[in-house]
Amino acid sequence: MDPQQRLTLELTWEALEDAGIVPDRLRDSRTGVYIGVIADDYATLTRRGGPDAIDRHSFTGLHRGIIANRVSYHLGLRGPSLTLDAGQASSLAAIHLACESIRRGESSIAIAGGVHLNLAPRAASALPGSGAVSGRRHLHLRRPRQRFRTRRGRRRGRPQAARGRPRRRGPRVLRHPRQRTQQRRWRGPPHRPHQAAQEELLRRAYRQAGVDPARVQYVELHGTGTRVGDPIEAAALGAVLGAARRPTDAPLRVGSAKTNVGHLEGAAGVVGFIKTALGLKHGELFPSLNFRTPNPDIPLDRLKLRVQTASEPWIAEGIRGRR
Repeated sequence: MDPQQRLTLELTWEALEDAGIVPDRLRDSRTGVYIGVIADDYATLTRRGGPDAIDRHSFTGLHRGIIANRVSYHLGLRGPSLTLDAGQASSLAAIHLACESIRRGESSIAIAGGVHLNLAPRAASALPGSGAVSGRRHLHLRRPRQRFRTRRGRRRGRPQAARGRPRRRGPRVLRHPRQRTQQRRWRGPPHRPHQAAQEELLRRAYRQAGVDPARVQYVELHGTGTRVGDPIEAAALGAVLGAARRPTDAPLRVGSAKTNVGHLEGAAGVVGFIKTALGLKHGELFPSLNFRTPNPDIPLDRLKLRVQTASEPWIAEGIRGRR
């Protein structure tokens, strides 16, 4: 069995315990399972063993599409059960679909998360050539690049995360997402984000959530440390959230969990989501590590952004609370 399946079973159980939900009570319920997965290294390693390595358990044991189904089968759940691949956004896409499923009444409860294991050396062999992988042991958020010398890029992590979506009454509730949106990238290379599309996405998200962008205090970034993606992400935030601020307002705090745990690829989004939800719950802004000098392509002051470099209280803003 792919160890990603075992990890997902383990983390689902932990998420239900944390939410105060007895797993046996979910049997035959409309509980949905949404898991983001982008790789199946264990299947690649197994198939290298040739025909003798394949047996009657291989199809369900190796197929990544089974990962969410494994949870539904083990717990006897009758809601939607989807394993989805949306690249590095996979686990956030899983959360989005889980929330929409609850909203439409398809699911009474949903389990959402992501899992990723780096097991096959060749699976990562293409990344250094793309300039996306850091040669250092630590990830530096938004450090400047020297095009023909060193490239910081990202560090791969060893991720696993899951989040249960409990009811409003009874089990412990960590955080209810107000609004979730999905973005399509277009123009230029397929991996290049589009600034205007990101700005439109942000405006629509805050409009639908009924939140004034000027009142947002913190944003958890994708923040991969790439030469193109980081400046575009920062510029979009500055155009929508920074521009909404008055001269006397505090800058928008930003940070990324990738400086703490590396790039968790298919599970990257849910880790940042959990980090931010815990910050809201405990009233604390968590630091991004190793930030020293801003990327010269990201004018933080002009965009009215500030990297969160120290742990400090997250002060609620009147009756509206933390945002």
